[in-house]
This record gives sequence, structure tokens and C-alpha cells, in this order.
Amino acid sequence: MKAVLEAKGVFLEYVSGRGVVEVLKGIDFTLERGEKACVVGPSGSGKSSLLMVLAGLLQPTGGQVHHRGRPWPANLDRAAGLRRSNIGLILQEPILIPYLTLRENVMTAALADDVAEGMMAKAERLGIADLLDERPMRLSLGERQRGSILRALINDPEVVLADEPTANLDFRNGLEVVELLKENLGVASLVLVTHDTRIIDQSFRTYNLENGILGGG
Repeated sequence: MKAVLEAKGVFLEYVSGRGVVEVLKGIDFTLERGEKACVVGPSGSGKSSLLMVLAGLLQPTGGQVHHRGRPWPANLDRAAGLRRSNIGLILQEPILIPYLTLRENVMTAALADDVAEGMMAKAERLGIADLLDERPMRLSLGERQRGSILRALINDPEVVLADEPTANLDFRNGLEVVELLKENLGVASLVLVTHDTRIIDQSFRTYNLENGILGGG
């Protein structure tokens, strides 16, 4: 069976006022079905950039990322439908539309009307079922982050990519969010980017990204 995601010799660079900056340097990475992986490293090491490349949201300068054995299209806009069907993305700061309820925010990501049937069960497991008709401004940061997890899981994706989802939470709430995420993954694979190793456990295969070079695993 093909790996769910596989990076092969991925390089990423950009031009700044100081010249060419190498963000990722020949990254090789494989994620199998149902696997949990964690990428740790200092701020500025390229962790978020790696996640965006894996998600098909950022085109690498060199190398390729394969989903189920096929590379993301060079035109990333053409990959949008495939990405929405198979990738759930959770960002450090929950980005919710302020004038929509939490329920409406979640449904903006839904690809089919029938996914709403399972939304309540997922919301109950995440502890936010009674908050679905609230607008984001009435929710705590932790509640909004749980809402973003619900949105990421609404289409039952193959892969969930989480970029520092606990960075703005205290340790207890951060650990709780990670545990809730793990419990609600189902058969999905997970890549968690974080600088806080306290929130991960032995269920994760852990990599270290520093100066654009990925080690461990």
C-alpha cells in the first residue's frame, strides 16, 4: 500500500533582501496510514513551511511530495479539491469567520451535506456540542481551537496536519487539545508540528527539524 504522504528530496528556498534563504534542505519523510508523527524544532527552523509543503499549499523548490503515490500537481490550485477531501488542517491561531456561528464555520469546510449528520457526535466528543450556535467572539481560545479541530475532521480526512495547535494555550489546555485530537482521529494519520515536547508521548514518531534538515523518525 502506498504511503499516505511522502516527501522525496524536498528543498524550499526563497529570495530575501539578504539573498537566497534555504528553508528546507533535501527533506525525506514518509507517513503511513494511521501513523502519528511529530516534528519538533526551534522557532524559524522551517516546521510550518514543511507542513504547508506536505499539505500541497506551498510548492517546493526541488523534490516532490506524493499523496498515495502521486505527486501534488505543480499547479496547486488544481489540487484544491483533492486537498480538501483528504487533508484536515489545524493552524496555531484558530481562523474562524466572526459573523458565522461555530456550526456554520465548520460547515464551510464540508464537502457534502450528509457530513452534518456526524458533526454532532464529533462535537460531543470534543466537548463543544452546546457551543455550536455561538459566534467565535463568545468562545475561549481553547474552545475555538476545538472548533478548528472539528472543522478539520468534518470530512473524515486521511491526514490531519496540525501546526502548533497548542502554542497559544497553557500546558493543561494544550495537552487536553492534543489528547482530544488523537482520540478523534479515527483511522486518519497525524502530523503535529510543535516546539513543546511535553505534549507528545510514545505514540508519536518524532522528528527534529533544525536549520532545514530533518532528523530522527
